[in-house]
Amino acid sequence: MGPRFIDVQALLYATLTVVLLGAFSAACSDQTATDQSSAESTSSKGVWEPVNYSEDIKLHSVHFISADEGWVSGAEGTILHTTDAGANWEVQLGRPGTGLTDDVTMLRFVDSTHGFAALGRKLLRTTDGQSWEEAGRLGGEFGPFKDMAFFSPQVGLQIVTTASHIARTTDGGRTWEKTLPECKAEMVVEGDTKEVTCELSRIEIVSPQVAFATAGGTGTFFLWKTADAGATWELITSSSDHAHEDESYFEQYPAFLDQQKGFLVMPRNHKHLMTLDGGQTWRAIISQAEGPLKFADEKVGWAVSGTKVVYTVDGGQTWLPVETSWPGYGNDFSFGGPGRVYVVGEHGMILRYTIVPETYESPDMVEAPAMGAARKP
Repeated sequence: MGPRFIDVQALLYATLTVVLLGAFSAACSDQTATDQSSAESTSSKGVWEPVNYSEDIKLHSVHFISADEGWVSGAEGTILHTTDAGANWEVQLGRPGTGLTDDVTMLRFVDSTHGFAALGRKLLRTTDGQSWEEAGRLGGEFGPFKDMAFFSPQVGLQIVTTASHIARTTDGGRTWEKTLPECKAEMVVEGDTKEVTCELSRIEIVSPQVAFATAGGTGTFFLWKTADAGATWELITSSSDHAHEDESYFEQYPAFLDQQKGFLVMPRNHKHLMTLDGGQTWRAIISQAEGPLKFADEKVGWAVSGTKVVYTVDGGQTWLPVETSWPGYGNDFSFGGPGRVYVVGEHGMILRYTIVPETYESPDMVEAPAMGAARKP
């Protein structure tokens, strides 16, 4: 048999054809995946569903540690617990006959078993997520308190309104000591250096050691920071650039995603302030937010006030308002994981917001925008 000759041109053509077909097939697969992803993101919707408490009481605070488990607190010493997304509520505190008349106004949880609650000026504590005991006093000898937060089951902070200072506990709330004795700072006002006093409003814990505290003064706002779990404090911001002249009479709601990126709601001026350098500088973002601001992740954040939700899905660059049809005002809300939010309010109102497939139906649901939606719980 004679020598065999290879048609190089034909071989190259065949090889090129295979490569092009492979590339075309891959491109089609990628486009199909993109189309499916797009279809999934547009085939979801948000719904509000009532998971109310059966008693006609005012609910003040809510905290969920997962999509299904959380606590709600309110009038007459009430603390409720659910493990099935609000389908059933167990009364942990405030049963008839207990004689409790004060409201449980705040819930603060460190983990799934360790939490704190404010019953009037009594500090309550749970170490098993089930039973509650009195751990200490809030405000103490110094007067009423404004806010509280806990780094761990032992270490926590509270804002005391008398002289507006921060006190710290290292024994789970039994005893407290001042660590920021008074809210005041020297700053330049209309060309003159003056000592300006301020009213502390909120504490935002960012890590096991770092927290921020916000305050307002006459036409000024302040940001304090601790890097040692509240033992010492540093003044980061004292500015009149963005504050309203009456800002001291309103809340400044902080929300920090980490030690650098944070937001501050200035309700009197109808705007957010955003910082990317830990509070050294701030940029104003116009919004309609007036109430507490919280983030579910680095992209999705909500502010709730009355029956209005103002939300972001791009990490706070833009904010959109949504008027709801809730039967009452929302007093507090809690994320229960991606695509799940709980809101509490008057007359035992507990509403569950969920991202669901477009085909989902339930008898009492009210449809809503998919506010941070492409994630299902």
